[in-house]
Amino acid sequence: MAQTHQLVVGTSSIAVLNAADRVRKGIEIKADNDNSEQVYVGVKGATTITEGFRLNAGESIFIPCNDLGTSVTDPDNIEIIGSAAAQRTHIFSV
Repeated sequence: MAQTHQLVVGTSSIAVLNAADRVRKGIEIKADNDNSEQVYVGVKGATTITEGFRLNAGESIFIPCNDLGTSVTDPDNIEIIGSAAAQRTHIFSV
């Protein structure tokens, strides 16, 4: 079943999903159009504003399930971090 939610992220990384979530096809992460700064996407424990995949306001990335490693049993593998406080992201997982 598809799931959607929003996260507000600052300068500390947070998991996109929690361990109880089930992902079958993948996760789409979109930076809110009104964000003032960038959001970075990366793997658990290695997400920083210098190492993550940068999303400017309005940009998104789809991460297929095959690329998530152990995500079906550990979906909290993917984290986000903002380069400033109060940056919104929209999450769609299927």
